[in-house]
Amino acid sequence: MVNNLKFDVVIPARYDSQRLAGKLLADIGGRSMIQRVVECAMASSAAQVIVAVDDKRIAENVAKTTTATVVSTSKHHVSGSDRIAEAVQLLNIPSDRIIVNVQGDEPLMNPELIDHVAGVLVSDREAVIGTAAVPIDLVSDAKDPNRVKCVVDRYNRALYFSRSVIPWTRALPNKAPDTGLHHVGIYAYTVRYLVEQHARRDRCPLEIQEGLEQLRALHHGDKIAVYIDSTYQGFGVDTQADLEQVRNLIASSQTINQN
Repeated sequence: MVNNLKFDVVIPARYDSQRLAGKLLADIGGRSMIQRVVECAMASSAAQVIVAVDDKRIAENVAKTTTATVVSTSKHHVSGSDRIAEAVQLLNIPSDRIIVNVQGDEPLMNPELIDHVAGVLVSDREAVIGTAAVPIDLVSDAKDPNRVKCVVDRYNRALYFSRSVIPWTRALPNKAPDTGLHHVGIYAYTVRYLVEQHARRDRCPLEIQEGLEQLRALHHGDKIAVYIDSTYQGFGVDTQADLEQVRNLIASSQTINQN
């Protein structure tokens, strides 16, 4: 982590979800999912936390339960980064400011991981995006299309992201790949890169096919620095099963703390 690094967190918050509509308002241990994400972001070193919403129900929930800044954006954005690009322009955030995109469906996000992702963008001078990944533990996770995988080069820069298993383990196809990683839904970039480059580009064929916005950057030859965290236990909530798992984990944690 780079000392005295200044950055803002922006959380893209879309109400409609193809797999679990309205999930950001789902109750998790007495708090909405989006409230929990905001609280995690506020516990990081971010100078401010902004929630970019497309629905008044999310806006009202965030305003009622947190002190985060809320900004209304279009319902028609195809990715979280595109939504953030609109938000930072509406708020006139300076072009050299670092923004950390924390997904609104990551209620177990570690505040320290937010700091590290901001830091890896600065420490790797050739990278224009910072992100994070964790080692794959289970074959079932590796084969789950809701768990995005990535592979990196010797400099911990992303080579590719996929919903499929990568790399394929030819000798032991039922074994989780030793060199594969789970991607964590978090990105860091400057306002300038986001607004003047990334958001102005058309979606590339791989991005459309995989449904992964970061492939747009790789398509254009941009470098993505990956911070690898072997301890992070969070994950994006994409299904009802994911939601129930998060509820159980938080309930167990609250029980332990009470004891």
